[in-house]
Amino acid sequence: MSLNKNKSFWIVTNLINNNADLYIRNLKIFYENLSDSHDFIHFKEQNNYCIAISSKIRPPINHINNKKIILDGWIKEDCLNSIIADKKNNEIYGEFALSYSNNDGFNFVTDFYSSIPIYYFHTNKNYIITNDIRAIFIYEDFTVNINLESVLYHLGGDIAIGENELPNNNTFFTDIKKIPKGSKLTIKNNKLSTKEIIDYNFETDSSRFIKKDFINQFKDKFKESTIDRMNNGLTAIHFSGGLDSGSVLATAMEKNLDYFCVNISFKDNDLIYSQDSMIVNKVSKHLDKPSYILWADNTLRFQNNLIDNDPLLYIDGPEPRSNSLACLQVDQLINELGAVQAITGESGDVILGEQFDEVILDSLIKHDSIKSAFELFNVINEKRKISRYNIKYYINLYNIFLSKFNSKLAKRTYIKTQWQDEEVKVPEYICQSKGFLANKLYSDEYRNMLDGHRFMLDFLWPKARYFDSLSLNSSTTHPFLDLRLINLVLKIPPHEHLYLKSIKYGSYLSSKRLARESFKQTLPEIFKFKKKKHPMKVWQRKYY
Repeated sequence: MSLNKNKSFWIVTNLINNNADLYIRNLKIFYENLSDSHDFIHFKEQNNYCIAISSKIRPPINHINNKKIILDGWIKEDCLNSIIADKKNNEIYGEFALSYSNNDGFNFVTDFYSSIPIYYFHTNKNYIITNDIRAIFIYEDFTVNINLESVLYHLGGDIAIGENELPNNNTFFTDIKKIPKGSKLTIKNNKLSTKEIIDYNFETDSSRFIKKDFINQFKDKFKESTIDRMNNGLTAIHFSGGLDSGSVLATAMEKNLDYFCVNISFKDNDLIYSQDSMIVNKVSKHLDKPSYILWADNTLRFQNNLIDNDPLLYIDGPEPRSNSLACLQVDQLINELGAVQAITGESGDVILGEQFDEVILDSLIKHDSIKSAFELFNVINEKRKISRYNIKYYINLYNIFLSKFNSKLAKRTYIKTQWQDEEVKVPEYICQSKGFLANKLYSDEYRNMLDGHRFMLDFLWPKARYFDSLSLNSSTTHPFLDLRLINLVLKIPPHEHLYLKSIKYGSYLSSKRLARESFKQTLPEIFKFKKKKHPMKVWQRKYY
Protein backbone atom coordinates (compact mmCIF):
# COMPACT_ATOMS: atom_id res chain seq x y z
CA MET A 1 0.00 0.00 0.00
CA SER A 2 1.49 3.34 -1.03
CA LEU A 3 0.53 6.89 -0.10
CA ASN A 4 -1.50 9.10 -2.39
CA LYS A 5 0.72 11.88 -3.73
CA ASN A 6 -1.69 14.49 -2.33
CA LYS A 7 -2.36 12.93 1.08
CA SER A 8 -0.43 14.26 4.08
CA PHE A 9 -0.22 13.19 7.70
CA TRP A 10 0.87 15.02 10.82
CA ILE A 11 1.80 14.12 14.39
CA VAL A 12 2.35 16.33 17.46
CA THR A 13 3.98 14.91 20.59
CA ASN A 14 5.70 16.09 23.77
CA LEU A 15 8.05 13.08 23.97
CA ILE A 16 11.56 14.14 24.96
CA ASN A 17 15.17 13.04 24.56
CA ASN A 18 15.76 9.43 23.57
CA ASN A 19 12.04 8.59 23.52
CA ALA A 20 11.40 11.36 20.99
CA ASP A 21 14.43 10.47 18.85
CA LEU A 22 13.46 6.78 18.69
CA TYR A 23 9.82 7.56 17.95
CA ILE A 24 10.66 10.01 15.16
CA ARG A 25 13.12 7.51 13.67
CA ASN A 26 10.48 4.75 13.70
CA LEU A 27 7.92 7.10 12.11
CA LYS A 28 10.37 7.98 9.37
CA ILE A 29 11.03 4.32 8.58
CA PHE A 30 7.30 3.51 8.54
CA TYR A 31 6.29 6.30 6.17
CA GLU A 32 9.34 5.97 3.91
CA ASN A 33 8.34 2.33 3.36
CA LEU A 34 4.96 3.58 2.14
CA SER A 35 6.04 6.40 -0.13
CA ASP A 36 8.89 8.00 -2.06
CA SER A 37 6.89 11.08 -3.08
CA HIS A 38 6.58 12.71 0.35
CA ASP A 39 8.87 14.82 2.49
CA PHE A 40 9.45 13.91 6.13
CA ILE A 41 9.54 17.19 8.04
CA HIS A 42 9.90 17.72 11.77
CA PHE A 43 10.35 20.85 13.84
CA LYS A 44 9.91 21.95 17.44
CA GLU A 45 7.31 24.41 18.68
CA GLN A 46 6.14 25.14 22.24
CA ASN A 47 8.18 22.17 23.54
CA ASN A 48 6.37 19.86 21.11
CA TYR A 49 7.78 17.91 18.22
CA CYS A 50 5.71 18.43 15.08
CA ILE A 51 6.11 15.84 12.34
CA ALA A 52 4.58 16.19 8.89
CA ILE A 53 4.64 13.51 6.22
CA SER A 54 4.14 16.14 3.58
CA SER A 55 2.82 15.75 0.06
CA LYS A 56 5.14 17.50 -2.40
CA ILE A 57 2.12 18.51 -4.48
CA ARG A 58 -0.12 19.73 -1.65
CA PRO A 59 1.94 20.21 1.54
CA PRO A 60 -0.02 20.59 4.77
CA ILE A 61 2.06 23.39 6.30
CA ASN A 62 0.80 26.91 5.65
CA HIS A 63 1.67 30.24 7.23
CA ILE A 64 -0.87 32.74 8.54
CA ASN A 65 0.41 35.83 10.39
CA ASN A 66 3.85 34.19 10.60
CA LYS A 67 2.40 31.14 12.33
CA LYS A 68 2.66 27.58 11.06
CA ILE A 69 -0.72 26.01 10.28
CA ILE A 70 -0.88 22.26 9.63
CA LEU A 71 -3.95 21.38 7.57
CA ASP A 72 -5.18 18.10 6.12
CA GLY A 73 -8.27 18.41 3.92
CA TRP A 74 -9.93 21.60 2.72
CA ILE A 75 -11.55 24.60 4.35
CA LYS A 76 -12.90 27.92 3.08
CA GLU A 77 -10.25 30.62 3.62
CA ASP A 78 -12.48 32.97 5.61
CA CYS A 79 -13.50 30.03 7.83
CA LEU A 80 -9.85 29.18 8.50
CA ASN A 81 -9.14 32.79 9.45
CA SER A 82 -12.09 32.73 11.88
CA ILE A 83 -10.74 29.63 13.62
CA ILE A 84 -7.20 31.01 13.90
CA ALA A 85 -8.55 34.31 15.26
CA ASP A 86 -10.62 32.32 17.77
CA LYS A 87 -13.85 33.89 16.56
CA LYS A 88 -17.18 32.16 17.05
CA ASN A 89 -18.37 31.12 13.61
CA ASN A 90 -21.01 28.43 13.15
CA GLU A 91 -20.75 28.62 9.37
CA ILE A 92 -17.42 26.84 8.96
CA TYR A 93 -17.35 24.92 5.69
CA GLY A 94 -14.84 22.21 4.91
CA GLU A 95 -13.63 18.70 5.70
CA PHE A 96 -10.41 19.06 7.63
CA ALA A 97 -8.08 18.20 10.49
CA LEU A 98 -6.27 21.34 11.61
CA SER A 99 -3.38 22.02 14.03
CA TYR A 100 -1.86 25.35 15.08
CA SER A 101 -0.32 26.99 18.14
CA ASN A 102 -1.04 30.28 19.91
CA ASN A 103 -0.72 31.75 23.39
CA ASP A 104 -3.36 29.31 24.67
CA GLY A 105 -1.23 26.31 23.71
CA PHE A 106 -1.37 23.82 20.87
CA ASN A 107 -4.78 23.58 19.22
CA PHE A 108 -6.40 20.83 17.16
CA VAL A 109 -9.69 21.40 15.33
CA THR A 110 -12.14 19.08 13.55
CA ASP A 111 -14.94 19.97 11.17
CA PHE A 112 -18.64 19.56 11.91
CA TYR A 113 -18.59 15.82 11.13
CA SER A 114 -15.03 15.04 12.19
CA SER A 115 -14.69 13.74 8.66
CA ILE A 116 -10.88 13.57 9.01
CA PRO A 117 -10.52 12.12 12.53
CA ILE A 118 -7.95 13.45 15.00
CA TYR A 119 -6.84 10.81 17.51
CA TYR A 120 -4.88 11.22 20.72
CA PHE A 121 -3.06 8.99 23.20
CA HIS A 122 -2.51 10.67 26.57
CA THR A 123 -0.80 9.49 29.73
CA ASN A 124 0.21 11.40 32.85
CA LYS A 125 3.43 12.52 31.17
CA ASN A 126 3.14 12.09 27.42
CA TYR A 127 0.76 12.53 24.54
CA ILE A 128 0.63 11.84 20.82
CA ILE A 129 -1.97 13.66 18.71
CA THR A 130 -2.36 12.81 15.04
CA ASN A 131 -4.64 12.54 12.02
CA ASP A 132 -3.29 9.01 11.37
CA ILE A 133 -4.11 6.44 14.06
CA ARG A 134 -1.22 4.22 12.86
CA ALA A 135 1.24 6.81 14.19
CA ILE A 136 0.11 5.94 17.73
CA PHE A 137 0.62 2.21 17.18
CA ILE A 138 4.25 2.90 16.22
CA TYR A 139 5.07 4.31 19.67
CA GLU A 140 6.90 1.49 21.44
CA ASP A 141 5.25 2.12 24.85
CA PHE A 142 1.74 1.92 23.43
CA THR A 143 -0.10 -1.37 24.00
CA VAL A 144 -2.95 -2.28 21.67
CA ASN A 145 -6.07 -3.10 23.71
CA ILE A 146 -9.41 -3.49 21.96
CA ASN A 147 -12.35 -1.62 23.51
CA LEU A 148 -14.91 -4.45 23.62
CA GLU A 149 -17.79 -2.12 24.47
CA SER A 150 -17.08 -0.06 21.36
CA VAL A 151 -16.97 -3.21 19.25
CA LEU A 152 -20.38 -4.25 20.56
CA TYR A 153 -21.79 -0.84 19.71
CA HIS A 154 -20.42 -1.23 16.21
CA LEU A 155 -21.91 -4.70 15.74
CA GLY A 156 -25.18 -3.67 17.32
CA GLY A 157 -26.19 -0.66 15.31
CA ASP A 158 -29.07 -1.36 12.97
CA ILE A 159 -27.61 1.77 11.41
CA ALA A 160 -23.83 1.53 11.01
CA ILE A 161 -22.42 2.77 14.32
CA GLY A 162 -19.05 4.43 13.76
CA GLU A 163 -16.52 6.20 15.91
CA ASN A 164 -18.36 9.53 15.91
CA GLU A 165 -21.30 7.86 17.62
CA LEU A 166 -19.35 6.11 20.37
CA PRO A 167 -19.79 7.63 23.86
CA ASN A 168 -17.11 9.61 25.75
CA ASN A 169 -14.91 10.24 22.70
CA ASN A 170 -14.05 6.53 22.62
CA THR A 171 -12.59 4.66 19.69
CA PHE A 172 -12.23 0.93 19.09
CA PHE A 173 -8.99 1.00 21.12
CA THR A 174 -9.07 1.40 24.91
CA ASP A 175 -6.28 3.99 25.24
CA ILE A 176 -7.00 6.07 22.13
CA LYS A 177 -9.52 8.88 22.17
CA LYS A 178 -10.90 10.98 19.36
CA ILE A 179 -11.59 14.71 19.29
CA PRO A 180 -15.37 15.24 19.08
CA LYS A 181 -16.91 16.62 15.92
CA GLY A 182 -16.87 20.39 15.49
CA SER A 183 -14.52 20.79 18.45
CA LYS A 184 -11.14 22.20 19.41
CA LEU A 185 -8.71 20.35 21.66
CA THR A 186 -6.17 22.62 23.37
CA ILE A 187 -3.16 21.24 25.19
CA LYS A 188 -0.86 23.24 27.44
CA ASN A 189 1.45 22.08 30.23
CA ASN A 190 0.29 18.53 29.54
CA LYS A 191 -3.33 19.46 30.32
CA LEU A 192 -6.04 18.81 27.74
CA SER A 193 -9.24 20.80 27.35
CA THR A 194 -11.95 20.43 24.70
CA LYS A 195 -14.67 22.83 23.63
CA GLU A 196 -17.25 22.79 20.87
CA ILE A 197 -16.64 25.56 18.35
CA ILE A 198 -19.07 24.62 15.57
CA ASP A 199 -22.51 24.40 17.14
CA TYR A 200 -24.69 24.75 14.10
CA ASN A 201 -28.20 26.08 14.74
CA PHE A 202 -30.53 24.70 12.11
CA GLU A 203 -33.59 26.66 11.05
CA THR A 204 -36.80 25.31 12.57
CA ASP A 205 -39.21 28.21 12.07
CA SER A 206 -41.59 27.04 9.35
CA SER A 207 -42.63 30.65 8.64
CA ARG A 208 -39.11 31.18 7.26
CA PHE A 209 -39.16 28.17 4.95
CA ILE A 210 -38.45 28.59 1.27
CA LYS A 211 -41.76 29.11 -0.55
CA LYS A 212 -40.90 28.26 -4.16
CA ASP A 213 -38.20 27.46 -6.71
CA PHE A 214 -36.99 24.52 -4.62
CA ILE A 215 -35.37 22.68 -7.52
CA ASN A 216 -33.15 25.51 -8.78
CA GLN A 217 -32.08 26.49 -5.28
CA PHE A 218 -31.22 22.88 -4.46
CA LYS A 219 -29.28 22.44 -7.70
CA ASP A 220 -27.30 25.67 -7.23
CA LYS A 221 -26.35 24.82 -3.64
CA PHE A 222 -25.44 21.24 -4.47
CA LYS A 223 -23.26 22.40 -7.36
CA GLU A 224 -21.51 24.88 -5.07
CA SER A 225 -20.84 22.13 -2.50
CA THR A 226 -19.54 19.73 -5.17
CA ILE A 227 -17.41 22.19 -7.13
CA ASP A 228 -15.69 23.43 -3.96
CA ARG A 229 -14.55 19.85 -3.38
CA MET A 230 -13.62 18.88 -6.95
CA ASN A 231 -11.69 22.03 -7.87
CA ASN A 232 -8.52 20.54 -6.36
CA GLY A 233 -7.91 18.36 -9.42
CA LEU A 234 -8.52 14.84 -10.73
CA THR A 235 -11.23 13.26 -8.57
CA ALA A 236 -12.44 9.66 -8.27
CA ILE A 237 -16.24 9.60 -8.06
CA HIS A 238 -17.60 6.64 -6.08
CA PHE A 239 -20.40 5.98 -8.55
CA SER A 240 -22.85 3.26 -7.49
CA GLY A 241 -25.34 3.74 -10.31
CA GLY A 242 -27.75 5.45 -7.91
CA LEU A 243 -29.18 8.94 -7.71
CA ASP A 244 -26.91 10.21 -4.94
CA SER A 245 -23.54 9.55 -6.57
CA GLY A 246 -25.30 10.26 -9.88
CA SER A 247 -25.90 13.83 -8.70
CA VAL A 248 -22.17 14.23 -8.14
CA LEU A 249 -21.42 12.73 -11.56
CA ALA A 250 -24.02 14.94 -13.29
CA THR A 251 -22.51 18.05 -11.70
CA ALA A 252 -19.01 17.02 -12.81
CA MET A 253 -20.31 16.45 -16.35
CA GLU A 254 -22.15 19.79 -16.53
CA LYS A 255 -19.15 21.74 -15.21
CA ASN A 256 -16.57 19.74 -17.19
CA LEU A 257 -14.61 18.85 -14.07
CA ASP A 258 -11.70 16.40 -14.09
CA TYR A 259 -12.85 12.97 -12.88
CA PHE A 260 -13.13 9.23 -13.38
CA CYS A 261 -15.60 6.76 -11.80
CA VAL A 262 -14.96 3.85 -9.44
CA ASN A 263 -17.49 1.36 -8.13
CA ILE A 264 -17.37 -1.37 -5.48
CA SER A 265 -19.90 -4.12 -5.95
CA PHE A 266 -20.71 -7.80 -5.41
CA LYS A 267 -21.54 -10.29 -8.14
CA ASP A 268 -23.70 -12.20 -5.63
CA ASN A 269 -27.17 -10.76 -6.28
CA ASP A 270 -28.24 -11.14 -2.65
CA LEU A 271 -25.48 -8.77 -1.60
CA ILE A 272 -25.80 -5.99 -4.16
CA TYR A 273 -27.50 -3.39 -2.02
CA SER A 274 -27.76 0.06 -3.60
CA GLN A 275 -25.35 -1.01 -6.31
CA ASP A 276 -26.26 -1.49 -9.94
CA SER A 277 -23.29 -2.54 -12.05
CA MET A 278 -25.47 -2.73 -15.18
CA ILE A 279 -26.32 0.96 -14.88
CA VAL A 280 -22.68 1.75 -14.09
CA ASN A 281 -21.60 -0.01 -17.28
CA LYS A 282 -24.36 1.64 -19.32
CA VAL A 283 -23.54 5.14 -18.10
CA SER A 284 -19.81 4.53 -18.50
CA LYS A 285 -20.26 3.88 -22.23
CA HIS A 286 -21.71 7.36 -22.66
CA LEU A 287 -19.00 9.11 -20.65
CA ASP A 288 -15.87 10.55 -22.14
CA LYS A 289 -14.13 9.32 -18.99
CA PRO A 290 -12.87 5.94 -17.72
CA SER A 291 -14.83 3.89 -15.16
CA TYR A 292 -13.68 1.00 -12.99
CA ILE A 293 -15.63 -1.69 -11.09
CA LEU A 294 -13.96 -3.51 -8.20
CA TRP A 295 -15.70 -6.79 -7.33
CA ALA A 296 -15.56 -7.39 -3.57
CA ASP A 297 -16.89 -10.98 -3.53
CA ASN A 298 -13.65 -12.53 -2.29
CA THR A 299 -12.83 -10.12 0.52
CA LEU A 300 -13.44 -10.39 4.25
CA ARG A 301 -15.38 -13.64 4.59
CA PHE A 302 -15.64 -15.75 7.73
CA GLN A 303 -16.67 -19.33 8.35
CA ASN A 304 -19.88 -20.09 10.16
CA ASN A 305 -21.67 -23.35 9.44
CA LEU A 306 -24.40 -22.55 11.96
CA ILE A 307 -26.17 -19.94 9.86
CA ASP A 308 -28.11 -21.23 6.88
CA ASN A 309 -25.45 -23.92 6.35
CA ASP A 310 -23.38 -21.35 4.50
CA PRO A 311 -19.66 -21.67 5.33
CA LEU A 312 -18.63 -18.47 3.55
CA LEU A 313 -20.66 -15.52 4.75
CA TYR A 314 -19.67 -11.93 4.17
CA ILE A 315 -18.68 -10.48 7.50
CA ASP A 316 -19.72 -6.91 6.71
CA GLY A 317 -23.05 -7.58 5.07
CA PRO A 318 -24.51 -6.38 1.80
CA GLU A 319 -23.04 -2.86 1.61
CA PRO A 320 -19.66 -2.94 -0.15
CA ARG A 321 -18.62 0.42 1.31
CA SER A 322 -18.82 -1.02 4.84
CA ASN A 323 -16.25 -3.68 3.90
CA SER A 324 -12.95 -2.23 5.12
CA LEU A 325 -10.74 -4.48 3.00
CA ALA A 326 -12.70 -3.60 -0.14
CA CYS A 327 -12.31 0.08 0.79
CA LEU A 328 -8.54 -0.31 1.04
CA GLN A 329 -8.47 -2.03 -2.33
CA VAL A 330 -10.38 0.74 -4.08
CA ASP A 331 -8.29 3.29 -2.17
CA GLN A 332 -5.18 1.79 -3.71
CA LEU A 333 -6.81 1.78 -7.16
CA ILE A 334 -7.63 5.49 -6.80
CA ASN A 335 -4.05 6.13 -5.75
CA GLU A 336 -2.55 4.26 -8.70
CA LEU A 337 -4.82 6.16 -11.13
CA GLY A 338 -3.42 9.46 -9.85
CA ALA A 339 -6.53 11.04 -8.32
CA VAL A 340 -6.12 13.93 -5.91
CA GLN A 341 -9.12 12.74 -3.89
CA ALA A 342 -12.32 10.70 -3.94
CA ILE A 343 -15.89 11.99 -3.66
CA THR A 344 -19.06 10.14 -2.63
CA GLY A 345 -22.83 10.48 -2.57
CA GLU A 346 -22.82 9.60 1.14
CA SER A 347 -26.02 10.72 2.93
CA GLY A 348 -27.85 11.55 -0.29
CA ASP A 349 -30.60 9.13 0.78
CA VAL A 350 -31.23 11.29 3.83
CA ILE A 351 -30.88 14.70 2.21
CA LEU A 352 -33.02 13.73 -0.78
CA GLY A 353 -35.88 12.23 1.23
CA GLU A 354 -35.80 8.48 0.66
CA GLN A 355 -38.07 6.57 3.10
CA PHE A 356 -39.97 9.81 3.77
CA ASP A 357 -43.46 8.35 3.24
CA GLU A 358 -44.49 8.31 6.90
CA VAL A 359 -42.74 11.49 8.01
CA ILE A 360 -44.31 14.07 5.70
CA LEU A 361 -47.93 14.00 6.86
CA ASP A 362 -47.39 16.83 9.34
CA SER A 363 -45.67 18.83 6.58
CA LEU A 364 -48.71 18.38 4.33
CA ILE A 365 -51.08 19.32 7.16
CA LYS A 366 -49.04 22.43 8.00
CA HIS A 367 -49.14 23.51 4.36
CA ASP A 368 -52.93 23.18 4.09
CA SER A 369 -52.95 19.83 2.30
CA ILE A 370 -54.97 17.88 4.86
CA LYS A 371 -56.74 15.97 2.11
CA SER A 372 -53.40 14.91 0.60
CA ALA A 373 -52.16 13.89 4.06
CA PHE A 374 -55.18 11.66 4.64
CA GLU A 375 -54.84 10.13 1.17
CA LEU A 376 -51.19 9.37 1.94
CA PHE A 377 -52.20 7.83 5.27
CA ASN A 378 -54.48 5.42 3.39
CA VAL A 379 -51.73 4.60 0.89
CA ILE A 380 -49.39 3.72 3.78
CA ASN A 381 -51.98 1.33 5.21
CA GLU A 382 -52.63 -0.23 1.80
CA LYS A 383 -48.91 -0.87 1.37
CA ARG A 384 -48.91 -2.54 4.79
CA LYS A 385 -52.05 -4.47 3.85
CA ILE A 386 -53.98 -3.08 6.82
CA SER A 387 -57.70 -2.74 6.19
CA ARG A 388 -60.15 -0.41 7.92
CA TYR A 389 -61.56 -3.41 9.74
CA ASN A 390 -58.25 -3.97 11.51
CA ILE A 391 -57.53 -2.33 14.88
CA LYS A 392 -54.03 -1.45 13.60
CA TYR A 393 -55.65 0.93 11.13
CA TYR A 394 -57.05 3.06 13.98
CA ILE A 395 -53.80 2.88 15.95
CA ASN A 396 -52.05 4.21 12.85
CA LEU A 397 -54.78 6.80 12.40
CA TYR A 398 -53.77 8.31 15.74
CA ASN A 399 -49.99 7.80 15.51
CA ILE A 400 -49.43 8.80 11.91
CA PHE A 401 -52.27 11.23 11.15
CA LEU A 402 -54.33 12.70 14.00
CA SER A 403 -51.37 13.33 16.35
CA LYS A 404 -49.70 15.47 13.69
CA PHE A 405 -52.13 18.29 14.38
CA ASN A 406 -50.41 18.82 17.76
CA SER A 407 -46.62 19.37 17.96
CA LYS A 408 -46.20 17.71 21.40
CA LEU A 409 -48.12 14.61 20.37
CA ALA A 410 -46.31 14.55 17.04
CA LYS A 411 -42.96 14.47 18.80
CA ARG A 412 -43.99 11.45 20.89
CA THR A 413 -45.55 9.50 18.04
CA TYR A 414 -42.56 10.18 15.78
CA ILE A 415 -40.25 8.40 18.23
CA LYS A 416 -42.77 5.62 18.73
CA THR A 417 -43.38 4.94 15.03
CA GLN A 418 -39.94 5.52 13.54
CA TRP A 419 -37.67 3.70 15.99
CA GLN A 420 -39.32 0.33 16.49
CA ASP A 421 -37.68 -2.89 15.33
CA GLU A 422 -40.43 -4.54 13.33
CA GLU A 423 -38.80 -5.56 10.07
CA VAL A 424 -35.90 -7.55 11.51
CA LYS A 425 -35.49 -9.03 14.99
CA VAL A 426 -31.75 -9.21 15.54
CA PRO A 427 -30.19 -11.79 17.87
CA GLU A 428 -30.17 -10.92 21.57
CA TYR A 429 -26.39 -11.13 21.82
CA ILE A 430 -26.04 -8.10 19.55
CA CYS A 431 -26.07 -4.88 21.55
CA GLN A 432 -28.70 -2.41 20.38
CA SER A 433 -27.62 1.19 20.85
CA LYS A 434 -29.91 4.03 19.89
CA GLY A 435 -28.71 7.33 21.27
CA PHE A 436 -31.40 9.43 19.64
CA LEU A 437 -33.16 10.51 22.83
CA ALA A 438 -29.92 12.11 24.10
CA ASN A 439 -29.62 14.04 20.85
CA LYS A 440 -29.79 17.81 20.90
CA LEU A 441 -32.62 17.38 18.41
CA TYR A 442 -35.02 16.51 21.23
CA SER A 443 -34.37 19.65 23.25
CA ASP A 444 -37.03 22.36 23.53
CA GLU A 445 -35.20 24.29 20.83
CA TYR A 446 -36.35 21.71 18.29
CA ARG A 447 -39.79 20.89 19.70
CA ASN A 448 -41.60 22.32 16.65
CA MET A 449 -39.45 20.66 14.02
CA LEU A 450 -41.37 18.75 11.36
CA ASP A 451 -41.05 14.95 11.37
CA GLY A 452 -39.25 14.88 8.03
CA HIS A 453 -36.57 17.25 9.27
CA ARG A 454 -36.20 15.28 12.52
CA PHE A 455 -35.79 12.16 10.42
CA MET A 456 -32.99 13.84 8.42
CA LEU A 457 -31.09 14.96 11.49
CA ASP A 458 -31.44 11.56 13.18
CA PHE A 459 -29.41 10.08 10.36
CA LEU A 460 -27.10 13.03 9.72
CA TRP A 461 -26.11 13.59 13.34
CA PRO A 462 -23.37 12.71 14.05
CA LYS A 463 -22.81 10.42 11.03
CA ALA A 464 -19.64 8.41 10.77
CA ARG A 465 -20.18 5.75 8.18
CA TYR A 466 -17.14 6.27 5.95
CA PHE A 467 -15.00 8.26 8.32
CA ASP A 468 -13.38 5.67 10.56
CA SER A 469 -9.87 5.74 9.07
CA LEU A 470 -10.92 3.67 6.06
CA SER A 471 -9.43 5.97 3.43
CA LEU A 472 -6.01 6.35 4.98
CA ASN A 473 -4.24 6.96 1.72
CA SER A 474 -6.61 9.23 -0.18
CA SER A 475 -8.83 12.09 0.88
CA THR A 476 -12.55 11.37 0.64
CA THR A 477 -15.11 14.15 0.53
CA HIS A 478 -18.92 14.28 0.81
CA PRO A 479 -20.90 17.17 -0.75
CA PHE A 480 -24.26 16.01 0.64
CA LEU A 481 -22.86 16.64 4.14
CA ASP A 482 -21.98 20.25 3.37
CA LEU A 483 -23.59 22.44 6.03
CA ARG A 484 -24.71 24.94 3.38
CA LEU A 485 -26.71 22.23 1.65
CA ILE A 486 -28.10 20.79 4.89
CA ASN A 487 -29.27 24.21 6.02
CA LEU A 488 -31.01 24.78 2.68
CA VAL A 489 -32.74 21.39 2.72
CA LEU A 490 -34.00 21.99 6.25
CA LYS A 491 -35.76 25.10 4.96
CA ILE A 492 -37.65 23.12 2.33
CA PRO A 493 -40.97 21.53 3.43
CA PRO A 494 -40.27 17.76 3.64
CA HIS A 495 -43.16 16.80 1.35
CA GLU A 496 -41.50 18.73 -1.50
CA HIS A 497 -38.91 15.94 -1.76
CA LEU A 498 -41.46 13.42 -3.04
CA TYR A 499 -43.72 12.81 -6.00
CA LEU A 500 -46.83 12.32 -3.88
CA LYS A 501 -48.85 10.48 -6.52
CA SER A 502 -46.03 7.92 -6.99
CA ILE A 503 -45.72 6.84 -3.35
CA LYS A 504 -48.09 3.93 -3.90
CA TYR A 505 -45.62 2.53 -6.45
CA GLY A 506 -42.70 2.48 -3.99
CA SER A 507 -40.59 4.69 -1.75
CA TYR A 508 -37.61 4.83 -4.10
CA LEU A 509 -39.58 5.76 -7.21
CA SER A 510 -41.39 8.56 -5.40
CA SER A 511 -38.34 10.01 -3.61
CA LYS A 512 -35.45 12.33 -4.48
CA ARG A 513 -37.62 14.65 -6.58
CA LEU A 514 -35.23 17.60 -6.29
CA ALA A 515 -32.29 15.60 -7.64
CA ARG A 516 -34.34 13.87 -10.34
CA GLU A 517 -35.66 17.17 -11.65
CA SER A 518 -32.24 18.85 -11.39
CA PHE A 519 -30.27 16.30 -13.39
CA LYS A 520 -32.72 14.30 -15.52
CA GLN A 521 -31.50 15.93 -18.73
CA THR A 522 -27.83 15.32 -17.95
CA LEU A 523 -28.10 11.65 -16.91
CA PRO A 524 -31.51 10.35 -18.03
CA GLU A 525 -30.34 6.71 -17.60
CA ILE A 526 -30.43 7.28 -13.86
CA PHE A 527 -32.70 10.15 -13.02
CA LYS A 528 -35.57 9.23 -15.33
CA PHE A 529 -35.45 5.47 -15.45
CA LYS A 530 -34.01 4.09 -12.20
CA LYS A 531 -37.10 3.02 -10.24
CA LYS A 532 -35.89 0.71 -7.48
CA LYS A 533 -33.02 -0.49 -5.34
CA HIS A 534 -32.04 -4.05 -4.66
CA PRO A 535 -33.89 -4.78 -1.38
CA MET A 536 -32.18 -5.83 1.83
CA LYS A 537 -34.92 -8.27 2.84
CA VAL A 538 -33.30 -11.29 1.17
CA TRP A 539 -30.04 -10.63 3.00
CA GLN A 540 -31.84 -9.97 6.29
CA ARG A 541 -33.79 -13.23 6.13
CA LYS A 542 -30.65 -15.15 5.28
CA TYR A 543 -28.56 -13.79 8.14
CA TYR A 544 -31.10 -13.08 10.88
